[in-house]
Amino acid sequence: MTRLVGAQAVTLTVDSGQYERDTYGRLLAYVRTSAGTNVNVRVVEQGHATARTSRPPLAQHDELEQAERSARVAHHGLWAYCDHKH
Repeated sequence: MTRLVGAQAVTLTVDSGQYERDTYGRLLAYVRTSAGTNVNVRVVEQGHATARTSRPPLAQHDELEQAERSARVAHHGLWAYCDHKH
């Protein structure tokens, strides 16, 4: 996170179609840096998180799913030692 966000200001946006917090009380939000980087997508692209499937779908569902597919194909992060053919 330090390399990705550093000292930049961030904007948090809650998905209007989802709960604001999960069952553990954690805030569920999209994070965008002042430079415009979508932190959620970058973390998934780097293989440090997976795209979450929910009903109704997240506003950024397609973008997050594509980021996960890219991470799997490139064997980034948690996909480094997996042989997924999805």
